[in-house]
Amino acid sequence: LKQENDDYAKSIKLQQERILSLQDQLQSSHIATRQYTKTIEDLEARINSSDKEKQLAKEALDEMNAKFISSETQLDDQKHKEKVLNEKHLKEIKALKDKHKEEVEKLEMGFQETLRQNEKKMQEMQTLRNNYEKKNASRSIKR
Repeated sequence: LKQENDDYAKSIKLQQERILSLQDQLQSSHIATRQYTKTIEDLEARINSSDKEKQLAKEALDEMNAKFISSETQLDDQKHKEKVLNEKHLKEIKALKDKHKEEVEKLEMGFQETLRQNEKKMQEMQTLRNNYEKKNASRSIKR
C-alpha cells in the first residue's frame, strides 16, 4: 500500500510538473501574442506614416502643379502619375491590412486551441486528483 501510494504520489508530482510546463507554454504563447500585437501595431504605424507622407507628397505636388504646370499635356501626365502612385499605395495598404487580419486570426485560433487543450488537461488532472482522494478516503475508512 505504501508503494502504491508512493507511486501515485510520483504520478501526481509528474502531472503537476506537466501542468507547470503547460503554464510555461501558455505564458510563452502570451508573450508571443504580445510580440505579434506589437509587430501589428508597428505595421499600422508604418501605414499611418506612409499615408502622412503620401499626403505631404500630394500637397507638395499640388503646390508644384500650381506654380509650374502650364500646359494641359503636362497636367494630364502628372495626374496619371498620381493615380498610378495612389493605386500602388492602396494595394500596399490592402495587402498590409489583409496580412494584419490573417495574423490576428492565426494568433486568436492558436491561443484558443492552446487554451482549450490546457483546460482539457486541467480537467483531466482534477479528475485524477479526485480519484486519488476517493481512493485514499476509501482506504482510510477500511482501516
